[in-house]
Amino acid sequence: MFNFRHLQPELPLGLDDAVSADSAVGQLTVGIVTPNVWGFDIERAAMRLLGVRSATTLEGEDVVGMCSDGFFDCLIVELQNPLTIMFCNDIKSDPYTNLPMIVLVDEVTQSLAPEAYGLGVDNVMTLPVNPEALAMRALRLCERHREQRALENPMGVLAAVSRTVEKHDPYTAGHIERLRAISGHVARSVGLQRAEVEAVRVAGLLHDIGKIAVPGEILRKPGALDAHEWTLIKQHPVHGADIVATLRQGDVIAPMVRSHHEHWNGKGYPDGLGSTDIPIGGRIIAVVDAFDAMTTDRPYRSALTLEEARRRLSEGAGTQFDRNIVTALLDLSPRVLEKRWEDALSL
Repeated sequence: MFNFRHLQPELPLGLDDAVSADSAVGQLTVGIVTPNVWGFDIERAAMRLLGVRSATTLEGEDVVGMCSDGFFDCLIVELQNPLTIMFCNDIKSDPYTNLPMIVLVDEVTQSLAPEAYGLGVDNVMTLPVNPEALAMRALRLCERHREQRALENPMGVLAAVSRTVEKHDPYTAGHIERLRAISGHVARSVGLQRAEVEAVRVAGLLHDIGKIAVPGEILRKPGALDAHEWTLIKQHPVHGADIVATLRQGDVIAPMVRSHHEHWNGKGYPDGLGSTDIPIGGRIIAVVDAFDAMTTDRPYRSALTLEEARRRLSEGAGTQFDRNIVTALLDLSPRVLEKRWEDALSL
């Protein structure tokens, strides 16, 4: 089980020469997998001085899920026994979770180092480690991971564009990242396969990219939109679908982006689709999008309480929203729904 007590930003505070939390380095995050979640304080402090966030956690499915969801740029794994080697293999052998990895061994487990290297582990270090050396090595692996991911995946460019669009409206800060993460949780909950979950997460990240074609003053307008402005807004799913169609999985992702404002009863836009004619990814994003809008501050109102958001989603189930998707969202853990994880690890 993930130890959320340690999911806290490890960013430099009050240091004039430290790396800014807004810089690329300040966004790097290391997961430390150890049986002692209260340990590694010195090593974490050394990372903090380099502007790298860290979180200690136990082994298990939660770590695999966090890796798949993109929370970590690098893992540090304390090797305890052959079972930990199996955990390392699970992470390194799956393209959805394969991250740079540093394995820490002691006198008992150092015989497992060759096997660790055989799995593709990037570095093996012997305990006790020099905290600064470990922090610097983790930083370099994190940076390399980010650079490779940006070069290999054209989605990185579109994600940057999507984040730029989001900056038009200060009230939606972090919205697309929350959409990506929570949509992934819901997709898993309704039984989608891993590749489908990843496609939904990508669509969640890019769902509003079409707003790049909408003037910023319309996006920021605090009052009601006129007919012309509303027409422009309603075209953003079409523009977004055209943009993401260029991705490798564009034929899967584009329909999700295009349909995320369709309604179960057929009264949404842009195509008036209804029921299961709406791609399931679009149905998922529609529910998560509405939930996030309800529970964050907007120019025209303060954030609703979780209880009120639950009530409104339930009220819209079967008319605006797919009832099964609403149920799946509301069945998620309160920690996810209250978005406490976002304050800890926002990418």
